[in-house]
Order: sequence, then structure tokens, then C-alpha cells
Amino acid sequence: MKIKSLLLAFVFAFATTAFAETVTVYQTNFDDLPGDNAVEPSEYPNLIAASSYIYPETLTTGGRALRIGSSSKRGNFTSVAMNCTPNAPITFTFDVARHDDSVNNTVRITINGVTRDILPTEFPTLLADSFTTGLSVTFEDGVPSSTFTFTMETVGGAAGKARTYFDNFVITQELPEPDPDVPAVQLAAPADIAAEVTYESATVSWT
Repeated sequence: MKIKSLLLAFVFAFATTAFAETVTVYQTNFDDLPGDNAVEPSEYPNLIAASSYIYPETLTTGGRALRIGSSSKRGNFTSVAMNCTPNAPITFTFDVARHDDSVNNTVRITINGVTRDILPTEFPTLLADSFTTGLSVTFEDGVPSSTFTFTMETVGGAAGKARTYFDNFVITQELPEPDPDVPAVQLAAPADIAAEVTYESATVSWT
């Protein structure tokens, strides 16, 4: 009886207790980018659905980064559909750098019709192998659906000053605590409970 009571108490506590957590939607360090030419969606289908003027870049610091923009064109890419939890904040975290200290473009992320701009002053006077690390952009409301796509692009400034590098790209969501006003889902009580107890162990089974 004690084992049964303890088991039922554990099942009830586990079913009604939930904790906020951070989940990773997507992450990459771009080291698996193919070739040295423009990146086509077919070459990176786990991230990119459409793109213009994006390139892999081998860094002297090791590994690769994604370059958006060329010496004369602004660049952009739109992602494939990402699975997510509806209405939970979505945060983009990445390392970012400019091609050289003359680049003055703004980086724009758009999701669900909402834009966030990363101004040049947020990563000033940096060169291609000298990254601002861990820069974060959060969309507080998330999206109302279970999937989303996003666009990253270089905007503003001269078209020939649009080369920007990204590395260690991570998308996360902070899942909220459950609403205390919403009743917890009550699990069905276990059936056919049986216990086998010896001097050294106890084995419990149930349906």
C-alpha cells in the first residue's frame, strides 16, 4: 500500500509540475557550408530556402562563416520553415563582423512581418576575423503558429559596403511557465499495479 501511495503521488506531481526552459530551434557554425562560390538553397537545404549574394567564408581564426552581400551587392536569405512553440519569444544569437571598417550597412532580421535592425554602431570598426560575439535579437511575441520562417538581409548604406559575416548562429525559444489559471491535464490512474518486494529490492509494475 505504501508503494502504491508513493507511486500515485509521484505520477500526480510529475503530471502537474512544469518548468520554463530554453529550447534550441536551430544552430550552426556554418563549417559545413559547401564550396567557395555563392551558396545556393539546394546546397544548404536545412537552413536556406532562397538567397541572393551569400557566400561561405573561410576564416583565419578557423572554421567558416556565412557572408551576406558581395563587393557590389546587398545580400539576403530566407529560411526554410522552422518548428516552434506558438507565442513564445524567439531569440537569434550569433557572432557578427563587417568586411572592413568602411562597411556601414544595417543587418535586418524579419519574422512574421516584424523587423529588428542591427545598426552598424552595434558592431563598429570590426574586421572579418574580429567578431562581436553573442549578439542577440529577440522577437518577444514569437509567432502564433507552430512554424515560422525568417529573412536576414543587409540594408542601408552603399550597396558596395554590404558585406557582413555571421558565425555560431543559434535560434532559441524561452518556453513560459504554464498558466496557473489553466487546469492541469489529469492523467488516468494506473491500473493493474503489482509489487514484488524482497529484502534487497522492490519492483513495481502497472498498466
